[in-house]
Amino acid sequence: MRYPCNLPSLQGYQDARGFIKRCKSSVPGGEILSWMKIVPGPEWFEIAERLERHAGKILLIGASDTGKTSLSRFLVETLVRSGREVCLLDADIGQSTIGPPATVSMKFYHEEEDLHCISPDYMSFIGVFNPSKRIRQMLRAIRVLYDIARERPTVRIIVDTTGLVSGRIGFYLKTGKIRLIRPDYVVALQRAHELEHILSAVEGSRIIRVPVSPCVKERTRQYRINYRNRRFREYFQDLCIHSLSLHDIPLVYRDRIYKPAEIFIKDNTVLGLNSEADITLGLGLFDGIGEGKIFITTPLESLKGINRIVVGEIQYIEN
Repeated sequence: MRYPCNLPSLQGYQDARGFIKRCKSSVPGGEILSWMKIVPGPEWFEIAERLERHAGKILLIGASDTGKTSLSRFLVETLVRSGREVCLLDADIGQSTIGPPATVSMKFYHEEEDLHCISPDYMSFIGVFNPSKRIRQMLRAIRVLYDIARERPTVRIIVDTTGLVSGRIGFYLKTGKIRLIRPDYVVALQRAHELEHILSAVEGSRIIRVPVSPCVKERTRQYRINYRNRRFREYFQDLCIHSLSLHDIPLVYRDRIYKPAEIFIKDNTVLGLNSEADITLGLGLFDGIGEGKIFITTPLESLKGINRIVVGEIQYIEN
C-alpha cells in the first residue's frame, strides 16, 4: 500500500503485539488485513461494528492524504468477512481505486473472493481529474450510481470522496454530496479543524470525527501522476479499433452536445462510451473522424449499446 509505518512506534498502542491482539479479536477470522500498513485506530473498529449491526450508508470526507481510502478498504474487507454485503462508491476521480482515473465508480462485494477483483460494476466518466471543473457532473454521477446501490436494502454503502475540502468549492462539493446521499454517518478524517466549516452545515447525519493516523505519508504530485498513468496503462490493454456513426451518436463535451465540425478533439483524448446519460460502459481513445464516423481504440470488444460519447479533457499517451 502507500503508507509505510513501523508498528512499535505508533501512538495509542503499547507495542506491536498489543495491536495484533486487538486486530485478531476485532476482524472476523482473526486475520490481519494483508494490505494494511496504516494501523486502524479504535474509531475504525467502532464504525465497522455499527455497520455490522445495521445496514446503513456512510460518507468519508477529509483532505488529501488523510487515510480515507485505507479506511474505506478496511471497512469493506471487515464487513465482507463478517458476511455483510457491501457497496463501495468511489468518487475520488483523481486517485480512483476501483475504476479508471477520471471516473466515479462503484462495486458490490458479496463474498471474500470479490475483494480480489478491482473491476467496477458501474462507472461514470467525468473526463477530468480535478473535481472543481465538473461539480454538477460529479454530483449527477454520484446520484445515478447511488440510486442503483440503494435498491438493495441490506447493503452497506460506503462513499469515498476527493480531498477537495477547502474554500467555497470544497464546501459546495461536499455538502452537495451529503444532501444527495443523506448518509447515516459522515466520517470526518481531519488533523485539526479543517472540516468544521463543512460539518457545521450537516443536518440529519451523525458525525464521527476520526484523527488522521500518524502513519499517513503525503504523496507528491509526481506520485499522483504516476499512479494515474499506471491505472490507465492497466486499463488500455488488448485494444481494438471500432467506429461509430456520428449521425446516430452524439458527442458530449462539458455537458453540451456538439456536432463534429464544432469541436476539435486531439488524438488519444480519453472518451467515455456511455449507454445512458451518465452510465459508462467503458473508455476509449480518440483515433480520428472521417466519412461521418468516429474511430475509437478501446479494450471493449463491442460497442453495442453505446448511444453517447463523452469527450474528456485528458490525453493518454503511453510512456
